[in-house]
Amino acid sequence: MLKYVRIAFELFGARRIMFGSDWPVCGVGRGTNFGHFTKTERAEEGKGEEGGEQVNGADRERGRGKSAWTEWHDVVEKLLEACELDEEEKEWVWWRTAAEAYGVEVDVDVGGGGDA
Repeated sequence: MLKYVRIAFELFGARRIMFGSDWPVCGVGRGTNFGHFTKTERAEEGKGEEGGEQVNGADRERGRGKSAWTEWHDVVEKLLEACELDEEEKEWVWWRTAAEAYGVEVDVDVGGGGDA
């Protein structure tokens, strides 16, 4: 898949590519539960009644502690790293291209300081 992602970046550049997903719709019909653990379920998993990370039902069925969003984010981030995108190019893929395409004004300080 990396080969095709690289070709897309070569042809279009980061400013014309945006991240998109059909999550959580992709789990419909597969018997996944998009709810979160109850306190009892967290306690049974050794997380304790009052604490612990909430894990959605789909991840529970796969026996993982990561949310499906976290897994998708990790996969895409690895692809962006493999394509050697800098931080600004990654921002275009993650949100700036979509904001521009849909005409959404975003006033956000992503870098923790300075102008957006």
